Amino acid sequence: MIQPVLKLINLSKEFALSHSFSALRSGKLLAVDKVSLEIQPGQTLGLVGESGCGKSTLAKLICRLESPTSGEIYFKGAPLHALAGEDLRKLRHGFQPIFQDPFGSLNPRFTVFETLAEPLRLFGFPSGPNEVSTLLSTVGMGPELLFRYPHQLSGGQRQRLGIARALAVQPELLIADEPLSSLDVSIQAQVLNLFLDLKDKLNLTVLFISHDLRVVSHISDTIVIMYLGRVMETGPARELFQEPRHPYTQALFKALPKMAPGRNRQRAFLQGELPTPINPKPGCRFHSRCPNAAPICLQYENELEAVSATHSVACCRWKQLETLNFATAP
Repeated sequence: MIQPVLKLINLSKEFALSHSFSALRSGKLLAVDKVSLEIQPGQTLGLVGESGCGKSTLAKLICRLESPTSGEIYFKGAPLHALAGEDLRKLRHGFQPIFQDPFGSLNPRFTVFETLAEPLRLFGFPSGPNEVSTLLSTVGMGPELLFRYPHQLSGGQRQRLGIARALAVQPELLIADEPLSSLDVSIQAQVLNLFLDLKDKLNLTVLFISHDLRVVSHISDTIVIMYLGRVMETGPARELFQEPRHPYTQALFKALPKMAPGRNRQRAFLQGELPTPINPKPGCRFHSRCPNAAPICLQYENELEAVSATHSVACCRWKQLETLNFATAP
């Protein structure tokens, strides 16, 4: 059996609330709740959900920028959740993040050359002008930019620089946290195509996080749907488009704008606000907004159930609900 590049087992993260809020002194914010997933070598896994569902916290846990409250993280079989110090540093070149805000993630005092030479030097790779120029060309940028500062680059150029910095140490896993959200729509398409090219050329394994289901479906082999810290549904991208089983996944598809003229699909939006992750109540996380909620949902804890060998859903009523068909992916 092929060993997954990344494996999460019941990963959770709780944040204690500030003691200055006396009424909530004993409360906790449950950002990630018992998340389990695997990413195989060369696979792109798309993680989708509304703002506040725990996507970015999950990315920080995988990168060990945050420590999990409970659960396990394995990178190529190594227990990242149990490592620290030099043992963790030795593995860091194997998994690299790409951040949502390219300007905020770059050192404003470093030129393009210094930004790319630093990780090369820290991990023992050659870090001269030739190596840095090669990295730049990998992401479609020319050597004329070597001595510019971040403020002298466009938003798209800054994000390409962030991607080049992540690629500098030859990682096996990229964790891309909303890498397109701060870019103009025209630039988003260019950067998305760059991801697709790099995936093919370098055989990269990618965790691609986004709130945009259309973007994720375009780049991903497998999609995971998150809601309020929990996984609601997971499966191959095309299978999820053909037969989304969870009411939340169905609502996300219904909300997509129609792209083809003449398609008779009404756009629909979820009612109500996303519930608070502070001291979440028992039962299905989605039941307060679910159009198909029933009393049994108040006793259901969103355990994933198999729809097929590759498709799972965390809904106790999925067999009774109508299956929507989106056979033609947007």
